[in-house]
Amino acid sequence: MQHINEQNQQTQRQVYGEILKGGFFLRQYVGEATTSDGKKFELAVTMKNNPMIIYGNNAYVLSWNDIYNMASEAGLFEEG
Repeated sequence: MQHINEQNQQTQRQVYGEILKGGFFLRQYVGEATTSDGKKFELAVTMKNNPMIIYGNNAYVLSWNDIYNMASEAGLFEEG
């Protein structure tokens, strides 16, 4: 049983950001983009300058702590 739990922990991925559903999001417009399958979305920053993506009535927001963790996992702070 322990072997299965170790495999599950290794296959789980870190989830970053937060999806906010429905509502009005106070933001500063940055630009627009389109997914490879044609869905248009807005790029923006929150009033605290966190990056966000707006799609329909939902938003995806990253915290600066999430960005730091992503940079660290990508190897930014490794020597060499």
